Amino acid sequence: LNAAIDTALKNNLLIKNEVLNAEYENKLKATTFDVSQTSISGEYGQINSAYYDSRFGISQQISFPTVYRKKKQLQNQKSDIGLVGVTLKENEIKAEVRKTFFKLLFLKEKQELLEQTDSIYRLFAEKSKLRLEKGESN
Repeated sequence: LNAAIDTALKNNLLIKNEVLNAEYENKLKATTFDVSQTSISGEYGQINSAYYDSRFGISQQISFPTVYRKKKQLQNQKSDIGLVGVTLKENEIKAEVRKTFFKLLFLKEKQELLEQTDSIYRLFAEKSKLRLEKGESN
């Protein structure tokens, strides 16, 4: 049973997927501080008067610090959920392997009992046939 569980955990693609997702979320934890890109704009032409004007602008949006803190908390929670997802998937696989293992064990025992019963009935049929041949029964 333990060897089957180890093999299932080692070779299961769902667990590998959960591990990769957890690693991805963990790596995203370091990059939660994301400031938007700087915008550069420019205009040229007759904007406010009959003369040709030119206007250049640079802007960047920065949120309140609480927004970045909340994003970091959210990413930490996502990382924790990823780790819990790996554990959950491992436990599901272990349960399925145990269920299948014990079902196979049950079926093997049932087969042995049926083979024993078959041999008993076969012996009974042979004895009955012998009694019929000897004339002891009709």
